[in-house]
Amino acid sequence: MMKTVKGKIITGTVAVTLLVGAGSAFGASNAGEMLQNWFNTQFGAATEEFDETVGGYQDDKTLVASTQYGALEAKATNKIGESQEDSTAGAASKIDKDLQEHKAALEAKKVELTNYTNAEFTKIYETEKENIRLLWLEANRKAERDMEAHTIAEGSAALDTLNAELEAATTAALSELEAAIEASKSGLQATIDNHVDTKTDDLKGKIDKELADFTLWTQMMTNFMIQTQTDAIEAAAKDLETAALTSMQDLVNGINE
Repeated sequence: MMKTVKGKIITGTVAVTLLVGAGSAFGASNAGEMLQNWFNTQFGAATEEFDETVGGYQDDKTLVASTQYGALEAKATNKIGESQEDSTAGAASKIDKDLQEHKAALEAKKVELTNYTNAEFTKIYETEKENIRLLWLEANRKAERDMEAHTIAEGSAALDTLNAELEAATTAALSELEAAIEASKSGLQATIDNHVDTKTDDLKGKIDKELADFTLWTQMMTNFMIQTQTDAIEAAAKDLETAALTSMQDLVNGINE
């Protein structure tokens, strides 16, 4: 704030002394002294009036200048404050906009990858399930063909034996054949059941392991991408903050320009 300065134009009354020479023709007359006294009075009054008039005028103008300067200070303060608020709001809005865009992109990609994973694993599972079904269907057919050939051979042998031996031997042979058939079926069924259980467990274990690996990888990937984006956002915010502070300081530095 400017300070009011009262300028003194005349700092004191100038006394004028009329010197009279020792050899003056006026002799002992005091007319000169009286004139000097009158002059001193008049001159003092004039200079005092002059000082008051000019000094008062100076005080008035200084007050006007001080008021104008105060208004300029207030204007500068408002302009700087408005610039700061606008810059902060603009930077914050841009940061939030970018943040929302990044979050939306991450969410969309997560949904896309999730749908892809579900679809692919469903196809893999269905394919493997069909392969297992076809494998054991073929095994059943082969077992049937083998058993048919075997039983025909055994039947033929039994018939030969039946024709060659006694009815009792024939009956015994048929009983033995019947037992052999049941034993073969039981063994084959046990083999089939064992393969189904083993392969099913193996396939389930494979699926569980792949799912666990995928889950861990997607979590690590997501965390890495989130960190990359947050680091970029923080760096951008710092740059914008520095730019805003620099701009405001430039405005402050230019106040007196």
